[in-house]
Amino acid sequence: QPSDSPPERTVFVECTTAIQADGIAPAGLLTSVRTSITTDPITGLSRQPLGLTDDTLYVLAITRTTLYITITGLSVPAGTLADTQAEILTGLTNYFLGLQPYVDGLDFIADKNDAVTTSSVSTVVQDIVRARGGSVNKVQFGLSPGVFIDYYLLDPGEKGKLGGIIYA
Repeated sequence: QPSDSPPERTVFVECTTAIQADGIAPAGLLTSVRTSITTDPITGLSRQPLGLTDDTLYVLAITRTTLYITITGLSVPAGTLADTQAEILTGLTNYFLGLQPYVDGLDFIADKNDAVTTSSVSTVVQDIVRARGGSVNKVQFGLSPGVFIDYYLLDPGEKGKLGGIIYA
């Protein structure tokens, strides 16, 4: 049965780090994006197709979820600890910043990268440590320091970031 109401559309906006360090778009940018979507900048005419209204267009900033890591039993050759920890920091930072929410029917399934697992986080750490001739006993993650989960799925508009690393 067809609906009498226009479809809802949500656009999530991420800005450059030059505007905001976490990429969370400020209100002025959200307004500009909405205007760009709904109004032709040259003619000033509305771009809304028949059946779509401005009332059902939601323009929102992305959100960032902070994830914390605990690495237990890191063992590396003498003199390489500081460099190894710096490389782990860079690797995990890039891993979390690379996560993208997945939109079924819009995104290509092969590009899906919206789940954080103990295994995926451990792989980042293990690859770095192994390349330096070291080992690690356990890698855990969670939404707060010391509280661990095994799986986290990003919601639409949600991205990740590293909150910190604890070495135990």
